[in-house]
Amino acid sequence: MQQVTGQPAGPNLIAVVDDHAANGTMALYRSQDGGESWLVAGTLPLTSVQALALSPVNVDILAAASASQIVYTADGGQTWHELTTDFAALNAADAQINALAIDGRNSQRLYVGTTQGLFEFDGGALVRSADDTLGNTAVTALLTPRDNLGAIYAGTPWAVREFR
Repeated sequence: MQQVTGQPAGPNLIAVVDDHAANGTMALYRSQDGGESWLVAGTLPLTSVQALALSPVNVDILAAASASQIVYTADGGQTWHELTTDFAALNAADAQINALAIDGRNSQRLYVGTTQGLFEFDGGALVRSADDTLGNTAVTALLTPRDNLGAIYAGTPWAVREFR
């Protein structure tokens, strides 16, 4: 198993990504009963998965990332769309992806924690550094809390910060 995530608003929904032994691709597995049973929801166009995020409000929206590539689905994993990760445009050419979070109020907004800070995608496009106070600090974990969908918590090697 490479990554696992759950949905804050529905704790029985779990998504897992793992190697699909049959053809060497990455498979997305979903459970809607807290892990009692699993279904293959689709395959990902990635050879490894560093991060996985599930929308806190829409069970069909997920994002997955390798160290340098992000894919997004709005249909539960049947089709995936690659997002352009031009971190060089924001002075972070060597950024490697560590974590993902989908905004609880706008599922078109994706937050990406990298080795060189926190970035925001909107509508599939990289738009800005999401928190200038972090600078080039590595963001290793992201969380959208169940009780405050407008917030994002970012974990760094030294602290956890709420922003928004």
